Amino acid sequence: MRFADAGALSAHRRALQKEREGLRAVWVCGGPGCLASGSADVYAAFQEELDSGALAQRVKLSFKHEQGACGVRCGLTGCMGPCELGPVVHVEPEGWYYVGVKPEDAPDVLRALAEGRPCERLAPQGADPPTAENFPFLAKQQKLVLANMAHAVPDCLDDYIARGGFTALEKALFQMSPQAVCDEVSRSGLRGRGGGGFPTGRKWASCRASESAQKYVLVNGDEGDPGAFMDRCLM
Repeated sequence: MRFADAGALSAHRRALQKEREGLRAVWVCGGPGCLASGSADVYAAFQEELDSGALAQRVKLSFKHEQGACGVRCGLTGCMGPCELGPVVHVEPEGWYYVGVKPEDAPDVLRALAEGRPCERLAPQGADPPTAENFPFLAKQQKLVLANMAHAVPDCLDDYIARGGFTALEKALFQMSPQAVCDEVSRSGLRGRGGGGFPTGRKWASCRASESAQKYVLVNGDEGDPGAFMDRCLM
């Protein structure tokens, strides 16, 4: 995917946002905990149900989307958080969350969605309706870096762009000078996440000052603790 200028990238983003506006999606958690609980099979069951068109024959749907015969998009996301309650499913734009979902639950979830109601038997305990503000695990969380974790497929570039991805890169490439970029990062106070807390702006400035026709960015994605995947989720 190539963009000659900021206008081309912005136009692509607007087209994606318009295409997704008001559309429904069923997001299945693809984090390690939910995968261990069988979320890949849950995702496959939703996809099979949507592709078969069987639901569309039973229920008259009032929404549409280019993906899926029933007009609902389905995707496998990153970790949504409540691993012990998985597999977790998130429905948009209603914002409903379901826990302990099994492959055989897919038809009921989609039928309820088509009828404009939540599937109550799969709702988190005490969540009525089962939205984030009523879900005890999520109610008091304010996600920043991982804000889109339950709303997109991590390796889908269009999902990233549609939700504002590359806006900072767009500004840096087409509206700022290299020195201005380094100065901005320095003023931000951003530091490395290691014990030294080295200022990121100083790293970028030293890289820029290096006399070389070819330069590289190396990212340390190592996890020091067994079974920990924080850096992988962030990246």
